[in-house]
Amino acid sequence: MRYNVAQLLHEDVGARRVVEIGDARGTLDCLTLLKPLEGTVQLTRTNRGILATGVIETVVDSECSRCLEQTRVPLRVELAEEFFAVVDLRTGLPASREIDGEGFMLTEIHELDLEEPLRQGALVQMPMQPLCRDDCRGLCQQCGANLNEVSCPCAAVAVDPRLHDLARWLRNSGD
Repeated sequence: MRYNVAQLLHEDVGARRVVEIGDARGTLDCLTLLKPLEGTVQLTRTNRGILATGVIETVVDSECSRCLEQTRVPLRVELAEEFFAVVDLRTGLPASREIDGEGFMLTEIHELDLEEPLRQGALVQMPMQPLCRDDCRGLCQQCGANLNEVSCPCAAVAVDPRLHDLARWLRNSGD
């Protein structure tokens, strides 16, 4: 997902271009995409480089953290990153600008690569514990059966011995 911004770098501060994203790649680093990346990114000329802002949406393949079934996770990545030139456009010499670890660098041929900021944004947006559905019951702790699919007798039988008296009290309370 590289875009040549040499012409935009020649323009005045504030000049803008809109780029439509429609990348059909199958992966974004460690994420498997089930739907192509879609959205728009606005590229704005700044006094230091190019500011890329926009919203990209996709759906990624993941594993439910409770039942371990494959699940689809929709992602919405909001992009707002600044890109700096490594080569001065007028002289062709290396740019002498300090960026203090912020933003990203353009390539030597003035291309803006959105893959890394999109990858980082997607990883930040991924839920820490993705679920196949909100009421997922997970796996039986005794036999490993998927409790969403079968009714497991293990759950009723297995009681932590330290909680045996409490379980007996609950049965006798009659609620």
